[in-house]
Amino acid sequence: MKSSRNVPSIDRLNEVFRYEPETGLLYWNKKCANKVRVGKQAGTPHGGGKKRYLHLSIDKCFLRVHRIAWAMTYGVWPDTIDHIDGNGLNNRIVNLRSVT
Repeated sequence: MKSSRNVPSIDRLNEVFRYEPETGLLYWNKKCANKVRVGKQAGTPHGGGKKRYLHLSIDKCFLRVHRIAWAMTYGVWPDTIDHIDGNGLNNRIVNLRSVT
């Protein structure tokens, strides 16, 4: 992963989120900001066309949901992630791959 300040630890991700690999959905597991609702889906779509991804902010760090999904599943932050089907909103783990 490219250097980034304030990137949360994997333990922190597991504390704050619940990820469902079969559906690719990420849910808030803990209230950590005023707008957060425990049990609600995490992430807001940003971008247009094929470059549309789910983003969120945690601990003053802006992240894409697919990177969180990868980190929570494999226990490491990825360098670069590709959506196999080209759909940046499809964050099922079987649709994500690490690329160089």
